[in-house]
Amino acid sequence: ALVATFFLHRFQVNRNADNLLNKARLANEQGDARKAAEHYRAYLNFRRDDYAEQVEAAKTHVAVWESTDEDQNDLSQAYRQVEEAVRAVIPSGEPENARLHEEARKIAADFMMSIGRVTDAVDHLAYLRDLHPDDPDVNMKYARALVRSREYPPAIVLLRAIVGYDDA
Repeated sequence: ALVATFFLHRFQVNRNADNLLNKARLANEQGDARKAAEHYRAYLNFRRDDYAEQVEAAKTHVAVWESTDEDQNDLSQAYRQVEEAVRAVIPSGEPENARLHEEARKIAADFMMSIGRVTDAVDHLAYLRDLHPDDPDVNMKYARALVRSREYPPAIVLLRAIVGYDDA
């Protein structure tokens, strides 16, 4: 009886998690980011290791915050989910995990810049720049973050390289 109870419980948990994920996706499709964020939050309580949905949840929470005149509660929810996505998505192993980790870092960098946490944005962008030193989007965002954090000398060096300026 104990074994049957274990498997029944496991089945119910999986069914509930799948149902929450379907509700989150449907709410997103219908443009209800707030409801989608609630369902993602509940879903990820069951499935923390679903990296793709960690990233989707981060995007959704940021969208909620952006759509609500930057409400403080929505800010804290978005901040928590963005940081959770960066921590949860482990870049080693599968190539898809590395891609999702980079995506989580990009979301984090943009979000941190928008809320004035420029030092955090610089850290995320420096990580991305180490991976892709020739990515023009990452380089521009990194230069912008360096300027906003008043790190002018490295920003100038980077901007000169971006525009092809040569001292010679």
